[in-house]
Amino acid sequence: DLTKQEEGLILLVEDDHEVRTFVSRALKVKGYTVLDAEHGLEALKIMDRGLDIDLLLTDIVLPGGMDGREVAKEFATRYPRAKILYSSGYTGKTLTEGGRLPDGVELLSKPYDPSELFDRISALLKG
Repeated sequence: DLTKQEEGLILLVEDDHEVRTFVSRALKVKGYTVLDAEHGLEALKIMDRGLDIDLLLTDIVLPGGMDGREVAKEFATRYPRAKILYSSGYTGKTLTEGGRLPDGVELLSKPYDPSELFDRISALLKG
């Protein structure tokens, strides 16, 4: 059912099956509608459906030739008013110094607590 819940529609891009399943279930319990993708190309196919997505939650390091930053760039082009939250097991400093992420992006470091995830998403969507 892709009827948009009151809380919002989230595109989750995460290659780790267990993490993706856990995060998806947790967000659904909080009232979000979640579309999930294992890699960037799968995320693009979801974006092609023209749904009104409110937020992209993407891992930075992804398989399949497209990293989270590239997914986010394509997402921002298609959904200019939507929010983007990156997640990674790498620290923000490592990612910005390594050139994988520009300074000032929203990053949630793994492992994260579900309440931290909910707080960040809620703040982004209300902000």
